[in-house]
Amino acid sequence: MGLRIPDDKPVYVVITLGVHEKDSPEKKPNEVRRDLEEWGVDGAFVLYNRGFSGTYGFFRLKDGSPGYFKEIQDSTLKHGIVFNCFGKEFFNEKSPVCIPRRYSPTPEFLDGWINPYKLKKYGLSFNFTYKSIIDNLRNYVDKNTMVLFDFVRYPNRKSGENSYTEFCPNCAPVTWENHITNVTEATGILVSYMSRTIPINNENFLGVVHTPRDHKNYNCIKAWNIGQAYDDSKGLTKYLKGGVAMLMYYAPTVEYVRDMVSMARNGSSYNGYSTSGTDKSLYFLMSVEKPNYWTSDLQTVIDETLYMFDGIILYNYRSLAEKDGVERI
Repeated sequence: MGLRIPDDKPVYVVITLGVHEKDSPEKKPNEVRRDLEEWGVDGAFVLYNRGFSGTYGFFRLKDGSPGYFKEIQDSTLKHGIVFNCFGKEFFNEKSPVCIPRRYSPTPEFLDGWINPYKLKKYGLSFNFTYKSIIDNLRNYVDKNTMVLFDFVRYPNRKSGENSYTEFCPNCAPVTWENHITNVTEATGILVSYMSRTIPINNENFLGVVHTPRDHKNYNCIKAWNIGQAYDDSKGLTKYLKGGVAMLMYYAPTVEYVRDMVSMARNGSSYNGYSTSGTDKSLYFLMSVEKPNYWTSDLQTVIDETLYMFDGIILYNYRSLAEKDGVERI
């Protein structure tokens, strides 16, 4: 039996692809499309890029047959892409890190991440390879394509003291506020460029918002979520008219989900920085990857919390297929 999801909630599935054939789904694109249709889902997002590299089988396979995105695009399903914005496989790029350690005498930079400040200051001319992967979308997408921005944030490095602290920013408040501004404005530049030049409908842009991995430790929740800035006037949701997808790494408690949704809708404050919340669409983005993320609690969480959201996005297809997919009720 697959995951049971009510008919009145839109369901989307993420199809992850690798740079090489062996990292993409074992099933062919037309088989994947048939599975999604049989499950009764509303659409799918197909991974477009891994850093500066395109993904194998996105539009065409080696034999010239339709790739995974093309197969979805030509069907009755809604079609979208996942675009990795700032991390974490951008060769020769570096981004400053909020170091979650008590003592950090020198700045630290993390390889493979794009510094959003460069995009904010210089526009897409900061790196012409980056611009080219966006321009190449003209060959594949149409105006109705949905775009889900992932890694639309600053990175954080593990402290070595606590495996969860990599997701709890520990910058000075003014530094973190600057980071929020940089990520927000860089995202706005991407939306503006893609909507004008590809072009893609402005209301089709969404973004992934990462919640703390440790849903039992509430110490960093405000810091992280305020850092993501659910705020339609100054945060990420300012430019993402399609809404945001709240990522849950594990099957969290119902109370945790309620707190996250309340913070997203009503805003909060932390160390003098406050947000007013968002009125944009809010999606439940649940990782169902094996072996760690699929638990017996997952169905219970969906049953008891999905009513708070405008829909659900499931990551990813391969893991879903191994667990009998989705059952609409």
